[in-house]
Amino acid sequence: MTFRRAITFGGAFALMASTAIAQTCPSTGVEARTSIASGDDFASGLTIGLTAGGDIDLGECADLPGVGAVIEAPDFSLSYGGGTGGDVTLETDAECDTILLVNDATGEWHFDDDAGGSSNAKLTLQGAEAGRIDVWVGTFGEDLCRSDLKINSGTDLLPTCPDYGLSGDEHTFSGDDLYGGQSLDVYAGGDIDLGACSDLPGTGNVIEAPDFTITYEETQDYDLRFRTEAESDCDTVLLVNDSTGEWYFDDDSGEGSNAELTLESAAGGLIDVWVGTYDNDYCSANLLIDTLDR
Repeated sequence: MTFRRAITFGGAFALMASTAIAQTCPSTGVEARTSIASGDDFASGLTIGLTAGGDIDLGECADLPGVGAVIEAPDFSLSYGGGTGGDVTLETDAECDTILLVNDATGEWHFDDDAGGSSNAKLTLQGAEAGRIDVWVGTFGEDLCRSDLKINSGTDLLPTCPDYGLSGDEHTFSGDDLYGGQSLDVYAGGDIDLGACSDLPGTGNVIEAPDFTITYEETQDYDLRFRTEAESDCDTVLLVNDSTGEWYFDDDSGEGSNAELTLESAAGGLIDVWVGTYDNDYCSANLLIDTLDR
């Protein structure tokens, strides 16, 4: 069976002479979760929805500024082309206490905690050089939370659309595993207007990377069903890219304002799933996945 893309595993394995493990720190050499390759003008602003926080204690990274919890890879990477204004401003908008760690195009590190007010972070790269800018959105405490990263400058970024070349929360299920059903927690919604993506079906708001990347191990001729179960006042949508690269969309085929769609005789391989909202809202939801007899 041919999958539409290969699964690769990165990282280095180290031989350890003792039980001590070196502290992992943010790295500019790791591929960002979300990136924008290039752009023209984003003076009007760009908003990226992401999850703030991580498992790395920034205070233990002696060569880096600041304190808080972040991940190793940048949350967002931007190829900045420079512009007439020359300044790039980044700020968070979240319900928790967020921090910003930035590595600019010259390799210089920047940090902020509460300059954005109400526990939000904000910093400005004055006279920013053209090149790659890596951004980490962390939390002052250990908890994760949803946050918007807002970027303003004298130049604008091209619009983004859902990309199955990126990976979501990864799970592996066989058809038999799913016969009794599986439930996955998800924060539905996003900053991307699906209706503006002319090559994709449907309407609503989603994120760029899939919420879930499912490795589906086909065990027999099952139909594969996806359903949402969200808060009563939340209208969810489903966008799915199957192992053959075909797109599927649904809005209200489930109960109430929930979405439901079925892949008939689903082929094994990688299946990407986005759980969005019809309106520009976010809400807690469950993604329910099960297999059905033909």
